[in-house]
Amino acid sequence: ALVWGSSVKHKPQRVGK
Repeated sequence: ALVWGSSVKHKPQRVGK
């Protein structure tokens, strides 16, 4: 849930969205 805030903006493909 923490990567969704940082990773989601950098690597949206990683979280799936």
